[in-house]
Amino acid sequence: MGWVRVQAPAARSLVAGALLTVGFAACAPAESGTEEADAGAPPAVGSFVRGTLLPGNSLRFRSCGQVADLPLRPVDLFTRNLVDEITAGGPIYAEFMGRIGGRVPTMTLTRLVHAARESSGCAGPAPDYEFRAHGNEPFWDVEVRGNTVVWRTSESLGGVMFQITSREQIGDGWLLAARDGDKLLGISFAGTPCRDSMADAWFGYTVQLEIAALEYSGCGRDGPS
Repeated sequence: MGWVRVQAPAARSLVAGALLTVGFAACAPAESGTEEADAGAPPAVGSFVRGTLLPGNSLRFRSCGQVADLPLRPVDLFTRNLVDEITAGGPIYAEFMGRIGGRVPTMTLTRLVHAARESSGCAGPAPDYEFRAHGNEPFWDVEVRGNTVVWRTSESLGGVMFQITSREQIGDGWLLAARDGDKLLGISFAGTPCRDSMADAWFGYTVQLEIAALEYSGCGRDGPS
């Protein structure tokens, strides 16, 4: 299939109530969370950040447009292990939520959004959508902007537009339901990182989608907003 869900160390089910409101079976539950989150209130997420993750015994990060590096501190052990996996092949372009603090300015990575070795990187624009997800074999792609969802497959590259009828945030994930006439579409974005092995890329969400009684699975991410 080309994608792999990265297992997180704690469990929090993503329920499908929002999908049931438009009258079809929900996607299977997914799990997300971290040990640190279970121990108390989660840390401040910070801001959307783009740049290059630099591997080594002391992780570092270089923001787009900057020449100086900052020490990088993953927010918890799960995130540290994820960053070690991502940077195992060398420096890599990444987008994540982070914050800078400390007497020695340090970037804290709180949540991965996207990382890819084959990417235009800082030379490319920041995404302007709310959410995007895709899958392989068969190819599919979905993009969320405002109150609309655009669904694409290899047979409909121009896309089919659906109007969102409900959206709900549950834990680290989202549920979206949409309609195009009598066609129904439901998507669950579970806050469990996902790797697309065909593209050598990582994403912040594991995604399950249902349309016309067919189920699809893949990886997804959110935009800067």
